[in-house]
Amino acid sequence: MNSRKKMMNEPSSEKQRWSLRKISVGMTSVLLGATMFWASGAGSQVKADTTTASEQAAQTQTNTARKAAGTESTEQTEDNNANADAGKTAETPAATNNGSQETTTESTAASSSAQNQGQAATATSSTTTKAASSILSQADSETANSNTSQAVTATSSATTEAVSSAANQTGQKVSSSNNKSHEAKAHTTSAASGSISQVNDGQPITGLRHYSNNKLEYYGKDHVQYRNRYASQGNKWYYFGSNGDAVTGLRHYGNNKLEYYGKDHVQYRNRYASQGNKWYYFGSNGDAVTGLRHYGNNKLEYYGKDHVQYRNRYYQEGNKFYYFGGNGDAMVTIRGAIENGKFNIYDIRTNKLIKSLDAGTWENLAYSMDANSINNVDGYLSYSGWYRPIGTSQDGKTWYKTGAGDWRPILMYVWPNKDVQAQFIKYFVNHGYENANYGLTKVLVANINKGTDATVLNTAAQNLRYVIEQSIATNKGTGKLANDINGFAATVPELSASSELSVQSIPNYKPNESGTVDNDQVIFVNDADSKYRLMNRTINNQTGNDNSDNSPELLVGNDIDNSNPVVQAENLNWEYFLLNYGKLMGYNQDGNFDGFRVDAADNIDADVFDQMGQLMNDMYHMKGNPQNANNHLSYNEGYHSGAARMLNKKGNPQLYMDSGEFYTLENVLGRANNRDNISDLVTNSIVNRQNDVTENEATPNWSFVTNHDQRKNLINRLIIKDHPGIAYIMGSAYKAEYANQAWQEFYADQKKTDKQYAQYNVPAQYAILLSNKDTVPQIYYGDLYSETAQYMQEKSIYYDAITTLMKARKQFVSGGQTMTKLSDNLIASVRYGKGVANANSEGTDSLSRTSGMAVIVGNNPQMAEQTISINMGRAHANEQYRNLLDTTDNGLTYNADGAENPETLTTDDNGILKVNVKGYSNPYVSGYLGVWVPVVSGNQDVTTNAATVSADSNKIFESNAALDSHMIYEDFSLYQPEPTSTENHAYNIIAQNAALFNNLGITDFWMAPAYTPFSMSRYNEGYSMTDRYNLGTNANPTKYGSGEELANAIAALHSAGLKVQEDIVMNQMIGFSGQEAVTVTRTNNRGIQIYVNGKTYANQIYFAYTTGGGNGQETYGGKYLSELQSKYPDLFTTRAISTGVAPDPTTRITQWSAKYQNGTSLQNIGIGLAVKLPNGDYAYLNGGNNDKFKTILPEQMGSIGYYVQQELKNKTFLPRQSYGRSSRRQKLRKQRNLVKARLKSTPAAVISISRL
Repeated sequence: MNSRKKMMNEPSSEKQRWSLRKISVGMTSVLLGATMFWASGAGSQVKADTTTASEQAAQTQTNTARKAAGTESTEQTEDNNANADAGKTAETPAATNNGSQETTTESTAASSSAQNQGQAATATSSTTTKAASSILSQADSETANSNTSQAVTATSSATTEAVSSAANQTGQKVSSSNNKSHEAKAHTTSAASGSISQVNDGQPITGLRHYSNNKLEYYGKDHVQYRNRYASQGNKWYYFGSNGDAVTGLRHYGNNKLEYYGKDHVQYRNRYASQGNKWYYFGSNGDAVTGLRHYGNNKLEYYGKDHVQYRNRYYQEGNKFYYFGGNGDAMVTIRGAIENGKFNIYDIRTNKLIKSLDAGTWENLAYSMDANSINNVDGYLSYSGWYRPIGTSQDGKTWYKTGAGDWRPILMYVWPNKDVQAQFIKYFVNHGYENANYGLTKVLVANINKGTDATVLNTAAQNLRYVIEQSIATNKGTGKLANDINGFAATVPELSASSELSVQSIPNYKPNESGTVDNDQVIFVNDADSKYRLMNRTINNQTGNDNSDNSPELLVGNDIDNSNPVVQAENLNWEYFLLNYGKLMGYNQDGNFDGFRVDAADNIDADVFDQMGQLMNDMYHMKGNPQNANNHLSYNEGYHSGAARMLNKKGNPQLYMDSGEFYTLENVLGRANNRDNISDLVTNSIVNRQNDVTENEATPNWSFVTNHDQRKNLINRLIIKDHPGIAYIMGSAYKAEYANQAWQEFYADQKKTDKQYAQYNVPAQYAILLSNKDTVPQIYYGDLYSETAQYMQEKSIYYDAITTLMKARKQFVSGGQTMTKLSDNLIASVRYGKGVANANSEGTDSLSRTSGMAVIVGNNPQMAEQTISINMGRAHANEQYRNLLDTTDNGLTYNADGAENPETLTTDDNGILKVNVKGYSNPYVSGYLGVWVPVVSGNQDVTTNAATVSADSNKIFESNAALDSHMIYEDFSLYQPEPTSTENHAYNIIAQNAALFNNLGITDFWMAPAYTPFSMSRYNEGYSMTDRYNLGTNANPTKYGSGEELANAIAALHSAGLKVQEDIVMNQMIGFSGQEAVTVTRTNNRGIQIYVNGKTYANQIYFAYTTGGGNGQETYGGKYLSELQSKYPDLFTTRAISTGVAPDPTTRITQWSAKYQNGTSLQNIGIGLAVKLPNGDYAYLNGGNNDKFKTILPEQMGSIGYYVQQELKNKTFLPRQSYGRSSRRQKLRKQRNLVKARLKSTPAAVISISRL
């Protein structure tokens, strides 16, 4: 809102205006007078909107170099250009009062050159001296047209409104302040003249007056304020706008005139300024120059009619051609001229002809040397890119100037070598581009090769371009050409995926059932973009000094650099977002995740576990508080046993995954044959269960029979079996129908007694798992339901057995545990009951006698019938046990229905239970399974409340009866299909079945990774995602549903008493859409360089897909860091162990890029795509943010540097501008020399060509 109002009740005469009495009352100065007005409020200033011609005339100064005032407008833009160019150093003033920012650029070199050496700019800018009389003559005109003249919009900010007339405000306090004092002041005006004066301590002031927030105004010797006019003090010039404030930023005036005022309001003279990426130079009279400007030691630059300096572009003046580089300087002393159809290149200084390009050659040059005409990735050119040539021809005689849309493949003009050039000619001739008139027939080109004379190849290639242009005209577009050029590139090893050297190309390579190729990796070579990328700081190798059991860094996709403090802060932001998901998204206030299942934990910098644990402890106060901790489980996925040691040292911030238990169950019970010794079930896990009677001693852990990864591996084994000899079957040769075929085989095999692929003894494995002490068991969705049917619509053959055991765990499984080997093929596992520690304990709980369980498992289907004795413990002497699960020839029985053993058995006086067993072979059991529980009436719950267990104040999770009372349910399969309706969305079905999950004994719901996958994801699941914050929308739901449905499902599970953990994927991201030119080295999964078939590569430019993140990342990435820093400051002061640096909350990652990544799996792009020159240097296009090197292009596209280098040598480039002796200039020189030293050779000369 404008704070200036039209003045009311102004004094009617000059005499009356000054007849004011000042009365001092205490510290308050009050102005009295019948025609007085007031300014109210601290820092307020009241000013008239116009001034009269007579006032302007009275303000005239005698400086002869003054400028005449003209109709003006000022503009200010935010400048993010932090470049410091040679000869032009950047200065960034503070933001102006209107909210925008100005960025000015000050050249100490150019300024001192003009001022100290007396060199003036020789440009077309007017240097007219404006005398005081000129100002006087224009004053009346300005005032008369004040209503239509353009308003000043620079930093002349709004002032506080005038409040009311003096008559109504007698006795009010005037509170106007400047930047030096808080004395009372008041403006005075004249109704006749409209002039304004400023009173200071009763005396009208003159000269410059600073006030408020960097405000400046000027009062002449007659005390009248300057408006719409210049003023000077010493050699400093100012311009004061229509409200009297000195302007800042660019000011347009007169006939295409432009001047600039810095943050100090001083006019720029003999110096540079920049706004955005636009540069200007202001001459000795303050006007922005146009045209060619010579300066320094034979330096040259050019400014267009809009006063903007030319950078990375051509300029032609008459028959002279110039090219201006990234810092605005003319790069070379070469000029070009079109003479008799040829493009001739001369040395400007000697006028010597350097090179002559024939017609048909120079037309192929790029239309402009910038991104407007040349595809590039970070300045580097790719053979897969296109560019706009100057002209095209269908016959070599008539040439047509190209339009903005007339781009052609670079591979039509430039090739890595003669061999590829010859292949290009032959491929196109053999794919529909024959033309006998040009000698382009299959027969005539059959014998050309890399040994063919270069002139012959170049002529054939040029003729082929004419034929291609004819095809474009015929097909009315370049669609066919694009397909053909891609088809050709795929046949050239260095331009296609084969150049990346996949280990799949090794003879007799055997595909890995995991579906990934672990050693197909490239690492991003550390450069200025990252000083982190600490590889393999996993598990116990956090400091880089313990390789005893560390896991490789690189796994799949783009590997995120979790050692980077900015990434670590982003991880905390993401975790906070998920833990508050429903609230932050406005979906459901109770739809927030409670914890995490951490994917690929073995492959992540171990710092993240410290930081996740710290965040959750800060939020939920979990350390030493089992009740809070157990409400917020987090559990890591990892198959390295060393992770247990790591987590124990850290106070167990997450649960360890007991992979040893998984492998033991598989090897002892799951195999078809050659099964391991059954006693391994006792000892081969993180817990020895021979006599497990302790609390709070075992490593807190979770365990499983199978999961989505293991089921995927099984399906992949079938695919590999069904398609032998296809090395790339898990890569580019993979097809969805192969998986469908494998699933049919699996389902059929699962129902068989003699299985080939599916696991054996799944119910027996779950019986062991669900009766074990000191673990949190995990149930897999695919063992309960069909994985390829609609969600939860078809039960598996094991559903009844597993759910019976799940419910029994909640009712009976408690107390100490003893596992006893009864024979080489038979084992018994006994849980003694709630409050019963061991076989000799009487029990301490009311449920001691009615709880407990005996599980009997055998792994030999030929085991002879026998009677075994099981010690159920003294607490269970003379107690009846019922037959919960038993085995028969046909399968399993429930509650003795059809069982061979009786419905109940009774222990003897010592608590010994005797059971008949024998080996069986059916689709459910290969060996034996029997489960016995006490006979009880009704339901009972033997779980333990966390509030009743003791706690270690230094630990978050502890293994005890309370933690054992949890059961995790993995709710998804990678292969579950897309839902057929909204009703079939997994989230909606989960919400409907929340009570069922509770009844089954599930306490913790492991939700599928909810992130929207990238479009080419193999399983369309959230492990392959680029946007961590997009969990599905109504318009674009995931295959599980929308984010709102997810929040509602979480809330429904909460209402049923369950907690929900999200699968958090911090190791990798897959499917970025944006490319960067990154320097890579071929490595294995530990980042160590390897050779494949005797070949390797290092420090090569690779156009990797590394940038993106989606709208979610852009919106929410880093959004909550300030909030986190305020609530939990310790998160950002605790130094990470791997780096010694705390997470960095100052940088938001709104888009991912290579600087936040360690490397990537091979992306099948091609390692040889970056265009190189014959000398081995990479072609490069300087411009915008691409400023690593000078522009250097292949000769076919515009650069002739390597042709003229021997003649021009160091004369190719003009001498660098002197920077004097100042330390800043010396520093700039050092920086330039450092960059120069990094170049392999002097960049090639670049010339201009005329526009057709």
